[in-house]
Amino acid sequence: MTEQSYTSIAFRQRLCVSPGVGIPGPLAPAWFLGELIVLYTLYYLSFRYIRSRKIAVVVLLLLVSLFLLLAWHADFGYYWLRYPFSFVAGVVYALFEEQIYTQVKSHSTLALVALLLLGSVYIWSVKTFSSSRVMLGILGHLAYYPLPVLCVALSKAGGVTDFVMKRMPRGVIIRQLRWIGEISLEVYLLHIIWVNFYRSAVCTIDSPLLYMLAVYTSTIVGAYLIVRYLRRWVRA
Repeated sequence: MTEQSYTSIAFRQRLCVSPGVGIPGPLAPAWFLGELIVLYTLYYLSFRYIRSRKIAVVVLLLLVSLFLLLAWHADFGYYWLRYPFSFVAGVVYALFEEQIYTQVKSHSTLALVALLLLGSVYIWSVKTFSSSRVMLGILGHLAYYPLPVLCVALSKAGGVTDFVMKRMPRGVIIRQLRWIGEISLEVYLLHIIWVNFYRSAVCTIDSPLLYMLAVYTSTIVGAYLIVRYLRRWVRA
């Protein structure tokens, strides 16, 4: 085995990546619960004592970055490290939704082009993840953050959101969207179990498409069963 091969293996182990698949996986099945507690604590500290939203966001970003630095030195995988920044992106969007929407609406063509480019980079980075394309992987993960924001803002700017939410109040789509919204907590708590299970020694799915379908299907079905039979204990 060449030195380059050893480097590739070491790099994949550092990122906790399944060989040949290109989809990183977390190190432990319940890492996100502890992470969530830390993130909400940092959120509270940032916005409890700082009046300016912009400064509070910067403080939150710095605290989360420090948290990730500590986690990185504790040998957590990159997949785990990516989600705290998603938390920050969600906070930013929630605080500045109107401003973001106004800018996207004013430059909708540019926003659509950006969405297509970022989406292509992200998909490409997942399908071709390797140590020889580290920069592509970094760009793909960076593209991960603005994609949901652009999708939501463009949906509103293009009238899709209003059409679904206002003109189809009794339609199948709106009922399903509302239902998914009602079980969102259960989906969040349950999904990581299947993310780990289908990358475990018990059951491994190599195809990214089948892996995604299996995770989504299992999560939705499991969330429904939890809501149906265990809701009062989960939501207590």
